[in-house]
Amino acid sequence: MKLLYHRYLLTGSLIFSLCGCTSTPDQVLDAPSLARQFYGADAQWYLDNIPFFECSDKQIEAVYYYHWKMYKAHIRHVGEGKYVITEFINHVPWDHEQGP
Repeated sequence: MKLLYHRYLLTGSLIFSLCGCTSTPDQVLDAPSLARQFYGADAQWYLDNIPFFECSDKQIEAVYYYHWKMYKAHIRHVGEGKYVITEFINHVPWDHEQGP
């Protein structure tokens, strides 16, 4: 499942510029290591679905990855190849019912 996250890419770009992060072509981001650090056993989902970045301000970096963890917690599978983002972190009966 690939999620559309254009809005979140903009957020990531904003955070990237605010924390003064820079990169050059010879720098390589170790996304698998970051995914394991922030997401443990669930790392592969994040590697497949979110943009990764590193920042000198580790608090900003932690908040960025926490944001994605909460985003994923709100994804609900509602049918074959269909997903919704719900406001509920716990499963409730009406968060996956289809409307009229």
